[in-house]
Amino acid sequence: VNAIQPLRMLRSFAYLIRNRTFSGYTFSLCFLFAMLYTFISSGPFVFIGIYGLAPQEFGLIFTAIASTFIVASLITGRISHRVGPRRIYGTAILATAAGGVALALAASGPYAGVVTIVAPMMVISCSMGFLMPVAFATAMAPHPRMAGMASALIGALISGFGAAGGALAGWAFDGSAMPMGLLIGLYCVLAMATFFLVTPRSPAPGTG
Repeated sequence: VNAIQPLRMLRSFAYLIRNRTFSGYTFSLCFLFAMLYTFISSGPFVFIGIYGLAPQEFGLIFTAIASTFIVASLITGRISHRVGPRRIYGTAILATAAGGVALALAASGPYAGVVTIVAPMMVISCSMGFLMPVAFATAMAPHPRMAGMASALIGALISGFGAAGGALAGWAFDGSAMPMGLLIGLYCVLAMATFFLVTPRSPAPGTG
């Protein structure tokens, strides 16, 4: 009962935020959710409204992108016991940033089109399949007695960032793919920077 008292909850949240392992993985994940909601909210307007795809064709594209996430998530479960979480996350977040920059350049250049946007988005989605399981597990690992609090805080933060990302994408949409591409690239780079600048190089006990 005491754990859900408002003041105690705020103190617990503050304690978690001050932990660099928790904050590094969590806020990196928050930027990735802002990126994801940007694509979800802008994608139909870009692919259907601008490039003239049928809704069914866009559905197939979305399914193809999502399938890379599923495959990567399955692979993560198989390799996580052999490869440390920081190494997995660090490698995948670099790929995510590269995909984001490539997408931003493609969407802003003269060769913007379905293929040049979908290809880097598949790289990003695949990378997120490695990132998300690691981020959740590693952020909460140092706090086994606060797992509920940590999970609730992560959920609230990623939902807030996601909603803000989707709203900003809607506000910035100008009838071209450029705002979506630039925002996705920005969020991917911010996710990478947050991870490398905030998380400690030596993992906390129990995080691998």
